[in-house]
Amino acid sequence: MRKSIRSLARWVISVFNPPYQLTLSDRFVDERNGQIVYIFKQYGLHEYVRVTYADIVGNDDLLKAINPVNLMDIHLEEHERKAQSREIKVQEILRGGKYKLSNGNFSQEYSGEYIVNNVDMFEHMSPSDLCRIALTTGFSRGRSVSKEINEILAALKEEERAEALQQALRTNVLELRRGGK
Repeated sequence: MRKSIRSLARWVISVFNPPYQLTLSDRFVDERNGQIVYIFKQYGLHEYVRVTYADIVGNDDLLKAINPVNLMDIHLEEHERKAQSREIKVQEILRGGKYKLSNGNFSQEYSGEYIVNNVDMFEHMSPSDLCRIALTTGFSRGRSVSKEINEILAALKEEERAEALQQALRTNVLELRRGGK
């Protein structure tokens, strides 16, 4: 009998005083600073509490009052948001093998050669963007190397022709000298 009364008393206390006083009700993005504001409902009251992720992490009492399932959801959402803000995306493809890259913090112009040679950028870029940049950069680099080779070969051919002409002139001059004696 005593056990049943104790268990009934614990149940009544747990119903009116749960271990977690705050449950996640809603969330929205604050337009002023771009942070997500979480709205929690207090248990047993018609009051709502608005806090950001920084407020939650910085306050131990608040951490203890929030339902752990809601904390996991909030943490995973913030982790995903941070990973997306670190990801570098190709904002614009410019002429001359240049690309305008951006993420949440910056927007800057880089050459394809710099991107391909900078391995540190690889982990923050999508594989499709990297492949496109590498292909375009390699193709244009290959064309420039091919152009240089063709120019060198053309110069060599001209030199060979000039040498052949000089050789022919020398032999003709010698033949004229011999024939004229």
